[in-house]
Amino acid sequence: MKKTLSTIFLIIITISSATCSVFSEANPAQICDDSDGYYFETVIEEDTIETSLKFSTSSKSTVKTKSKTTYYKNHNGQVMWYVKVIGTFEYGNGHANCLKASVSAHSKHPSWSVHNKFATKNKNTASATATGRHHCCGRVVKTINKTVTLKCSPSGKFS
Repeated sequence: MKKTLSTIFLIIITISSATCSVFSEANPAQICDDSDGYYFETVIEEDTIETSLKFSTSSKSTVKTKSKTTYYKNHNGQVMWYVKVIGTFEYGNGHANCLKASVSAHSKHPSWSVHNKFATKNKNTASATATGRHHCCGRVVKTINKTVTLKCSPSGKFS
């Protein structure tokens, strides 16, 4: 009987130490569910710091800063992490040019981290790239590279 109880106790300890869920008051549940319920959502926004300005040297050119953010969300709509490109563009008079590009990328959930953030600009395009990593039980279980691209047309349409 003692042997049976010892064996059952040993099995329970082994199973409980192998499980990936962690329960505590600070972190009620961390579950290794990497199912297909995740999705990306992208939004273009006007930057609030800088508004449209007219260049004194070219009355038909406009400078505008916009941002485009891609959010990585779970099936409940909760943001896990995001990557955002902020681009300053000059447009009008038949041309569009990206003057500056920067990146903002952060984790919004404790089981995700963000790495390898960088921004680039080329002609009328600003791009930002970041890598999201999903951690569970002390290891990386999923890695996602995401690039967000913001383009400006000569007429000032952003996509």
